[in-house]
Amino acid sequence: MQLQDITYDILKQEVPRQIIFAPNSDDSARGIRDERDWNDWKEETLKRWGNVEIEFTPEDKVEQIKILDDQFIEYRNKFIKIKSDYFAQSGDDLDEAEGKNTNSAYDVYKKYTIERWDKLAGLK
Repeated sequence: MQLQDITYDILKQEVPRQIIFAPNSDDSARGIRDERDWNDWKEETLKRWGNVEIEFTPEDKVEQIKILDDQFIEYRNKFIKIKSDYFAQSGDDLDEAEGKNTNSAYDVYKKYTIERWDKLAGLK
């Protein structure tokens, strides 16, 4: 089913849950509690990825909406790999600097915005 064609009513019929989780390209999930949440996520996704194909997976405990778009999937996988590699290296760096004045994990993460990940992934 194409994202543009899915209304909040259709979503609730397909996934009868109180909170529905939809994927973001940054390896997070958006909790959809009402029609406003749905419309915000849908608009943002349409703007960034276009009228992608959607699959509902109501039994999934993590995300009940899947985006079946090769570019989205490739981007998300690269994002996850870059993030994982970065934090592995950051952890090594912090271990080496133990006892010195180092950034907290939050400070390290804060430096890396979605735009920077886009550039590193080479997709946007």
